[in-house]
Amino acid sequence: NYMKKVFIMSNGCSKKLLDASKIRTYFKKNNYLINKTPFLADYIIFITCSFIEKKEFESISIIKHLNQFKGKLILMGCFKDISPIKFNKNCKNILSININHIDELFPNFKIKFNQILDCNKTNSNIYYNFYQFYNKNLINLFNNYFNYYKIKKIYNNRLNYNLRISTGCNQKCSYCAINKAI
Repeated sequence: NYMKKVFIMSNGCSKKLLDASKIRTYFKKNNYLINKTPFLADYIIFITCSFIEKKEFESISIIKHLNQFKGKLILMGCFKDISPIKFNKNCKNILSININHIDELFPNFKIKFNQILDCNKTNSNIYYNFYQFYNKNLINLFNNYFNYYKIKKIYNNRLNYNLRISTGCNQKCSYCAINKAI
C-alpha cells in the first residue's frame, strides 16, 4: 500500500508561503506524505518568486536543481507571469500551472483545492528545509539568502499568523508597472 509523496517549497513572499501551506494541506487531506527533501518525492512543487532580478536568478537556479530529481516538477508562482521570456528560456518542458488549476493535475483527489480553507499560518517545513539538500556549490550561490533565512528562523521561533488581504490580479497595480519598467 504505497503512499505517494510530495515535496513543496517556495522562495516567495508571505502570500506564496500561504499558498504553499494550503497546497500542503491539500495533499495531506488527499493522503499524500509530505517529504522534507525532493529525493524520494513523486511530485516536486516549487512556488516561484520574481519580485526582483535576484529572485528570478534564485528561482532559475532552484528549478534547474529540482529538475534533476525523479519526481514530476510542477511550477507555480509569479515567475512565469512577471518574466515570461526568462521563464520560457529556462523552463522548457517543465509543467507550470496556476495554483487554482491544481485539481486538473490531480482529478482523482476526493478533496478539491477549493474545499481547502485559506491558510493563515505558514509552515516552516515549506521554506526553511530547502537549504538542507543543496550541494555546497549551490549553497555558495545563495549564501546571503540562506543566512537571511537562518536568522529569520532563529528570530521567528514562534508561530506566525498572516492575513491574506488580496488575491488575484487586476493587471493594473503599480507593482507590475514598476517591474515592466525595470
